Amino acid sequence: MTLPSGRLDSRVGDGDVPGPEEEDCKGHVPLLAAESEKRNFLSGYLSAPEKPLKESGSLGEKDAEQAREIVGEIWCAAARIEAVIRKMMDFSKPRAPRMELADLNVAIKDALDFYAISLPKSGIVLDRSRLEPVPKCRADSQMVVQVLLNLLINASQAMEKTPGDRIIRVASRVAGRRIVISVADTGPGIAQPLRDEIFDPFFTTKLDGYGIGLSFSRRVAEDHGGSLTVTQGEWGGAEFRIELPCPTQ
Repeated sequence: MTLPSGRLDSRVGDGDVPGPEEEDCKGHVPLLAAESEKRNFLSGYLSAPEKPLKESGSLGEKDAEQAREIVGEIWCAAARIEAVIRKMMDFSKPRAPRMELADLNVAIKDALDFYAISLPKSGIVLDRSRLEPVPKCRADSQMVVQVLLNLLINASQAMEKTPGDRIIRVASRVAGRRIVISVADTGPGIAQPLRDEIFDPFFTTKLDGYGIGLSFSRRVAEDHGGSLTVTQGEWGGAEFRIELPCPTQ
């Protein structure tokens, strides 16, 4: 969930959010079922260091504890690698949208309510004052929620070092034959030369970013017959704009 060099990293993380396996590396996370052969190989390789600990009493308690810490770090690294592989596979083979008559007003509310859970400790103000009712349209509500969460998280990351008020404004309206949903923030904004590049797959300047979130979000919008663009908002920060086809009245 993008500047001058020091502030760029706070934006171009494109909404990538670590999964549970990245937050907590204390336990083994099963690898992708589709990669069963690689999983078995990796599992065997990683379990090898544990065998001496179980089968040999020659290690002192201090050495055994250090060995267990090393094994834990190996599992943690493996979980992170798995997360990267999963994100790459999800992007390269995304599921097709399950199009049905959807109420995007509900999808927007669901995304905002879920995101709002993290607000009390963030100091970010979520402005919903420009949300206007939009008509139902054919869409995959779950994917729309995911795209909005990507954009909201991206906006919050962009404002981490922003002095003064930190505000995210989400707006919705009908413009001609399009439904427009926008997410604007008071962060540093996105430099003009980067406004297309940030949507390229795997483009990122964040050390812990995957460069997938924004490219995935644009693909979802395009799979719906719409678009996802970014411009400078009224506060000088970034404003991402989703446009989807509006049913004829």
